[in-house]
Amino acid sequence: MSTLFYGDVRLAMYIDNVRRIDGVTSGRLNNEAESWGSRIKASEIVVDILAAVPEAVDRAADETPGAPPNIPEIVIAQLSRLSAPET
Repeated sequence: MSTLFYGDVRLAMYIDNVRRIDGVTSGRLNNEAESWGSRIKASEIVVDILAAVPEAVDRAADETPGAPPNIPEIVIAQLSRLSAPET
């Protein structure tokens, strides 16, 4: 979430009735996606997207000279938070 670079934790759209990035979990992503269709398919899509993020971040950093160097760190930190088991 690149707005975190600016210290902004607000989302432009709600995700499962949450409007702050620090309140979004993989479970909430699944709930939101399920509201659009099948829970099983939603879970598969969320897992696939989360798995693709590290490579996409590396590629984007390589292809975007001059971008702030800590943006990939911010994205990977969010990915770690989303990938952690929910309590």
